[in-house]
Parts: sequence; structure tokens; C-alpha cells
Amino acid sequence: MFWKTNSLFYVLILFLLFSCAKMGVITGGEKDTIPPVLINSIPDQKAINVDTKEFSFLFDEVINTDEIKSKLIISPYSDIKYEVDGKKNSLILSFDSSFENNRTYIFNFADGIKDITEGNEAKTLKYVFSTGPILDSLIVFGEVVNPLTNKVQEDVLVALYDSSDSLGLFNSKPLYFDYTNDSGVYQIENIRAGDYSIYAFNDKNNTFKAESDKEEYGFLANKLNISKPKDSTSLTIIKQNLLPIKIISSRKRGLYYDVIFTRYVDKLFFQSKENIDYSLNDNNKTLRFYPKEKYTESENGTYDSLLVYFKAYDSLSNFVEDTFYLSFNKSNRQKAKFEASGFPSASSTIEDTLSFKINFSKPVSILNENKILLLVDTIYKKRVRLYNKKWDKSRSIFSFKAYIQKNELINWKKEEIQKMKEDSLSYPSDSIYSINLRYINELNINKVSFVFDNGSFVSVEKDTLKRKSLQFEYKAQDYFGMISGKVDTKKENYYVELVSKDFDNIYKNRSLENHFFSFKNIPPGSYYIRTIIDTNKNGRWDKGNIIKNIAPEEIVYFKTLLEVRSNWEVDNVVFNF
Repeated sequence: MFWKTNSLFYVLILFLLFSCAKMGVITGGEKDTIPPVLINSIPDQKAINVDTKEFSFLFDEVINTDEIKSKLIISPYSDIKYEVDGKKNSLILSFDSSFENNRTYIFNFADGIKDITEGNEAKTLKYVFSTGPILDSLIVFGEVVNPLTNKVQEDVLVALYDSSDSLGLFNSKPLYFDYTNDSGVYQIENIRAGDYSIYAFNDKNNTFKAESDKEEYGFLANKLNISKPKDSTSLTIIKQNLLPIKIISSRKRGLYYDVIFTRYVDKLFFQSKENIDYSLNDNNKTLRFYPKEKYTESENGTYDSLLVYFKAYDSLSNFVEDTFYLSFNKSNRQKAKFEASGFPSASSTIEDTLSFKINFSKPVSILNENKILLLVDTIYKKRVRLYNKKWDKSRSIFSFKAYIQKNELINWKKEEIQKMKEDSLSYPSDSIYSINLRYINELNINKVSFVFDNGSFVSVEKDTLKRKSLQFEYKAQDYFGMISGKVDTKKENYYVELVSKDFDNIYKNRSLENHFFSFKNIPPGSYYIRTIIDTNKNGRWDKGNIIKNIAPEEIVYFKTLLEVRSNWEVDNVVFNF
């Protein structure tokens, strides 16, 4: 019995020893992604009749309070100085003086409070109290979208400012604010009744001030009157550089005289006593003048100069103007390349009409229309007729339409085949005619090339545009679909656009009769319908001007994404707004 008892005792001891000696892997667990949570405050959250200079906050974990002073925003704005005392999971704010009587205040901590381990930000943390008997309780909410894509914008700052602060988003911190969620929705709470300016901007650097040259922003032209318990206001945001257009340099460069601007030139007015060639290059940031013999330095160093005046506008109607004497150096430098852009991309489909807007790197002096051709393989060549031809003032931009009628190709093929057959009767044993006849029969007239041959365009410097060939493929008429319908609105001066789902293709319908629209010969795919409210009747969408308090022109999207199928018409679409 003793042995048995001791044996059991030893077995137990060995078991415990081995259990204690067993090695395990220490794991850190899942990464902490939860921000600190406020669990208590003195005074209480949403307390009334608050009369204190000290506020205490207790969190559920250890916090980092180093950025409180730079991040905390007190709404309505207050410049009362305060001290920060942060210890472990507590925070104390001690103010030098009392808050104004009978006001509701919001401490918006933004991203100023983080946990000590992973730096998770308590970004939505707000503390609300009132120094009077009631809490301001008005709310404004809505969504923020990009007007060109109709996509909601996440993590955008929406802010209210005093109604007299016309450009508060660039100059001062907001009275009230909120961030949009992943659905593009914001909700600003505890607002006092009154008139406000409202703005939305993508505050990427967390300064609570918009940078117009780097960040998208939006605004309402009219002041926002907040008086109802809950009000809805939606905004759009786009990038719109407010920095004024300026001249970086104005000097001779090689063969040319260049004026370089800080920004894109939208419009240009130019005056001189005689004609001189110029163009806008480098994404419309460089005004280039081309040499004229009379104003170019001669071998003995003598030359005339030409007095020139110009006024350059950006897209916001800011302008810069200058007057100078123009002359050119004698130079051995090579001429700049003569290039062109803006050709329609070769696609899998083609209609009888192609629209062109070609941008040239130099002004064009000669257009040879006889060198613009339609080719089927190497056999058929036909000069293409150009319609609706239009040059800009500098002759650097050329817009036109070209008609490429497939029926002509069909008739040509029939005539060629008939001729070949007639010729082959005279030479029944000649295999060449048989080969040629078979070749013509098999020739695919659905595939064509639109060719700008060498010498189709000649610049003011006598160089020619290199050969450009665009290949297209005709589709059978039953390949295309159609969308038609009616706009039901009281709005005036609008036009309708059909936009592919990826926003790569845009079809415009400007000439609506009795509010009816129709889009024909549309390739199969998914499309949005949108209406541009063309307030100024200039035929294009305008971004607005925050300086002049002009809102962007409204873009309204049809609620449903429409599907276009081959040989099918989507009709009776009613677009209400």
C-alpha cells in the first residue's frame, strides 16, 4: 500500500514537472484598431448651467495627449487660453477664464487624442456642454459628392462659419464641423439658430484650412439659414486653384520669345500693330511668339522691335496683363518639333461622322485637305470632305467633322467586282484577274483607315506634320442601341449628356425639342444620363468662382444606371428633377 501511495505521489510530481516545463509560444494577439473611448467626464457630457474652468475626462485606455493644443477646436470659436494635463488614461483641461454665458459649447478633439500603443485616433470624439439652461440642438446634415462622377466623398470636412466670413475655409477655423463617413454623409449637431456659410473640403493635412491649389473644396453661394430642428444640405467638391495667375518669366529662348505663366491660360487677348504668330503650349502655360525676319537680330546687330500687349485669364477670370517690345535672337538652335494631339482614339466602332479637335504645338499656315484620306487596305483611296471647320485665333486648334459613309464603300466594292468580272471575260486564262477578283471579293470594307498624310498640315516654320493613321472598324447597324426620353423640369438652359459607366465616353445632346432627348448609335454598355444646368448659356459646365460667390453649375444624374443592348431601344425615359 505504501508503495502504491508513493508511486502515485511520484507520478503526480512528474506530471506537474513536465507540465510546468512545457514550452509555449508567446503571441501578441490581434492588432489593436479600436480608438480610446470616453467613459466619464466632469462636468457630465451634455451638462447644462456649467460654471467651471476645469474639465476632466477619463478614458478606457492610456492615451497620448501631445497634440491636444494644436488639434482641439472649441465651437463657437473661443480664444480662451488653457493648460493640458494628461496622465495615463485621464485628461484635464484648465482654462484661464470662464466661458460666455448662455452658450452651448462643443469640444471637438478631431484626431488629437490617440491610444499610446497603436496611435488609434478618437477622431469623432465631441464633448458638449452649456453655460445656460438649454443645449443648442439644431442639426444640419447631407452628403458630399464629386459632381463629375457623382461618387460620394469619404472623410471630407464639412464646416460652418459665421455668415460674414466669406472665405473662412481658407483663413480661419470653423465654428462647427463634421467629417463625412464612408457613405459621404455628414451630420453637424448642437448648432445655434442663425445664418452661416457652409463649406466642404478635403483637409488632407488636418489644418482645418483649405489649400485651393492642392485640395478639393465646395461651397454654397447662398448663406445657410439654420432654424429647423434638422435640415438637409448637400455639397459638391472639386479642385479649383485660387492662386492668382502670374508671369514667371518673359524672355527670348532660342529662336522664340516665351512668356511663361504660373497657371493654365483659359482666355487670351493679344494686340500688336501687325500680325505675328503665337501659340499656347505646355498645357496652356507658355505663350510662345514665333520669329519674324523684321524683328530678328541681323548680322550687324540691328533689328526692329514690336510693341505687344496681352491679357491672359485663368478659369476663374483672374487675369494678368503685360506690355513689352518683342524681338528675336539670331540662333543656331533647332526648331521645336511640330506635333499634334487630340485625335479621336481608334476604337472598335465607327459611325459615318467623326468629330475632331486637334491641338498643334505651332500655328498652322497651310492645310492640305487633299492629303486627308480614307483607305481600305491599299486599294481604295478617297479624299475625305471636312465640314464645320473652325480655327482658333492663333491657328493652333482646328475643329472639324468628317463624313465617312459606308454606303460609298459598299458601292465602290460592287463596281470594282463588276469591272474585274468584265475584264476577266477578255482574259479567261489569266490567273492574275482571278486572284485580283478573289481579293476584292474578300476585302473587308468594315475596316478602314483615316489618314492624315505627310504635308496635310504645314506650320508657320514650314515644317510638316508626320503621317498619322487611325484605324477603325464599322459595326453592323444592329450592333448599336439607342436611348431616348424626356426631361421633366422647370429649369431653363440645360443640355443632356450620356456618359459611359467608366466616364471614358460622353455623348452630348444640346438641341432638345420640347424637352425630348435621343442618343442614337450607342455601343452596348452601361450608361448614366445627366443634365447640365447651363446657367450662363456657354455650352459647357462651369466650376463656379468662390471669390465672386458664383456656385458651380448644377449637374443632375438620373437615378438609374441604364443598360444599352445591341439592336435595342431604351425609350420613354422620364428624367424628373
